[in-house]
Amino acid sequence: MRGLVWLAWEARPGLVRSMNLRKFLMLGLLMAGGWLRAAEVPDVAPVVQKVLVLNYDPVHEGKRLHELFGWNDPRRMAEGFVADMEQASGGRLKLEIAEWRDLNEIYAREDGGRFTVEEYVRNRRSGKGWPEKIMADYPRIFAEQGVAPMIDDGRVDEVWIFSDHYFGIWEASMAGPGAFFINGGVYPEVPVKRPFAFFGFNYERGVAEMVHNASHRTECTMNRVYGQWNLKEPRSNWDKFSANHDQSQGRAGVGTCHWPPNAQHDYDYSNLRVVESWADDFLNYPDLTGKTQKVSVRTWSPDGKDPHRDYLRWYFTRLPKAAGVNPDGRRNNWWRYLYDFANYTQDGKPLEPSAEVVRVEAVADATVISVALKSPGLIRPDSCGRGAFAVQVGTVDRKVAAVRMSDERPGGYRVAAVRLEPALRGEELREAELTLLPGFVRDLQGATVPGRVWGFAQKEGRWVAEAR
Repeated sequence: MRGLVWLAWEARPGLVRSMNLRKFLMLGLLMAGGWLRAAEVPDVAPVVQKVLVLNYDPVHEGKRLHELFGWNDPRRMAEGFVADMEQASGGRLKLEIAEWRDLNEIYAREDGGRFTVEEYVRNRRSGKGWPEKIMADYPRIFAEQGVAPMIDDGRVDEVWIFSDHYFGIWEASMAGPGAFFINGGVYPEVPVKRPFAFFGFNYERGVAEMVHNASHRTECTMNRVYGQWNLKEPRSNWDKFSANHDQSQGRAGVGTCHWPPNAQHDYDYSNLRVVESWADDFLNYPDLTGKTQKVSVRTWSPDGKDPHRDYLRWYFTRLPKAAGVNPDGRRNNWWRYLYDFANYTQDGKPLEPSAEVVRVEAVADATVISVALKSPGLIRPDSCGRGAFAVQVGTVDRKVAAVRMSDERPGGYRVAAVRLEPALRGEELREAELTLLPGFVRDLQGATVPGRVWGFAQKEGRWVAEAR
């Protein structure tokens, strides 16, 4: 379907004039194997989210901590979480574990202390010995694990941290410039070029709690996009989605993380009470009719084996995922807000495509300049080749040896590693300019990344790019 969006855009004018345009587009759609309108395709293209997993699961007495205490296997938990979220998204989200690190340690706390594995096991077995403050030092974790360059280079998009309760973890948090509250700490001081989300997953618990964390992330993100929800008098589409019988004066939608549509208190996932709900109407979003049907725990968990996890899968399955922009000015595909948040304003408006140099480095006999390309329309990596860039050293043109993309699939953040051979040395680099030519790098919606020019300077012992 990716090429479909460009059928009309890249067609030769003579061809378009020689055919009825509507028939031309219809022919292209048939060739792509579907009847979706071309304009809709970019809106529902999957967001690929590459994940770094930091599994703090140290070995003691010959066993990993989760094995020692009979807790859950983090790898099986991750598999369950990925399956639940991808299935519920209806193809709008693809979660990929780019790297998994089993770490034989316990990370540092905000108070500067750090448990040895022996201390931690002793405290866990005795139920005492804990300091007053146990919150993890997240900036230190990210520094120790070298997370910043992985985020900047597009190798990973978010981080999952597995550990136990007393490691002091947030459920869902964010770091970097523009970070905002998603139910945990906010760490704008982490030295990255873009914000990223990170989860804290407890292997003492299960997949239901992992999806629970994602639900809180959803609530915080959508409250930011729509403004704090009004559950008592649901008016906005987000209010109507979150409405539940007891908090919304007898009107019920899908519910909230803690309150299913028929709930009578927090975490009431197993309630047999039957109420009328318009939850299934959200499967047709944005074409809401207000039609209701009776729901109870039997609706989302017929066998009652895991009503918590079943409810949250049911919740995410109804999270809007349609194409287009709603009359309220927000996207009809809310998954984009959850996983491509850096490309949208606080109230959900798309930002313009842009480019930024994130790193300048010497590699063997070459200089590599990494350029981040961003767009809510999802950057097309195949539009970014050597011809998109020009290099000049003084008055002399230099050829670009190669351009390597961080990912060959469309995405809201893609990094082009521009390779120059031979390497630019000292004064050469100071005199150099890198130009991103206008009209080359495109997104799935047909927008182009504006041209940019960068020069280079040395600061604090390293080379940095400066826009000109």
